[in-house]
Amino acid sequence: MVSSIEPKLGGELAIVGVDKNFNNFPSKLISSEDIENMGIEWMCRDNIPDNLKNDSYIINTDVSSGPGMHWQCFVIQFPFIFWIDPFGMNFGMKPTKEIIKWGKDHHFNKLYASEMDIQPKFSNACGHISLYIAIHIKPLIGKLNEQSFDKFLSDNFDDGGTKNNMKEVINWTNKVGLT
Repeated sequence: MVSSIEPKLGGELAIVGVDKNFNNFPSKLISSEDIENMGIEWMCRDNIPDNLKNDSYIINTDVSSGPGMHWQCFVIQFPFIFWIDPFGMNFGMKPTKEIIKWGKDHHFNKLYASEMDIQPKFSNACGHISLYIAIHIKPLIGKLNEQSFDKFLSDNFDDGGTKNNMKEVINWTNKVGLT
């Protein structure tokens, strides 16, 4: 399910693995170089560039001077922003106020926020999941709308933070050599 939010007009992805139930999860740290080598731009919430184009991005919810907190993915397709937090809207996760302000400042009409709970509770997989989404949603950029965004998520993930979601992400991470 997708919510529509109407705006009123650093470092490394330190992913060190998941809990013991996912013992095959890659334990390698994903660096900013790994992200860039995959063709994805990343940023911290306080350092969103003005010149973003229609593309997918990864954002950290921490400030650029911090150690890093949580990774999310968003897609720019003017005049819309599509936002995905691996935890969905659980745990009070919402688009950062900086993304909403950026959208307002750049005359975006709407922010579509995924409510899907992809990431298992208490796992540290937000960076791997965000990178997976950022790569796999690219072919849809230019064709996204609320329905196709929701379909992309439901075609690729089960709601409820299931182990099936992690299996697909693990397989992809191994396939592209990020283990």
